[in-house]
Amino acid sequence: MTSPDSHSSGFLATAPDALRYEYLSPMDPDDAGMKLANLIEPNSRVLDVGCGTGVITNIIRCQKSASII
Repeated sequence: MTSPDSHSSGFLATAPDALRYEYLSPMDPDDAGMKLANLIEPNSRVLDVGCGTGVITNIIRCQKSASII
């Protein structure tokens, strides 16, 4: 079995924007991403596992200077 990732190489010229489906402000203190970011220590390493758009990962990276693996 081969990975579908190798077949999609070059499909897009650049990586899609993580906020492309976000219509509200992701920096709203009541947003789920901000609530999660407040639970993380600055400069932490965070493992992102999921099928979302990357909005929460982007918030954590920006707000907490976290490295995302």
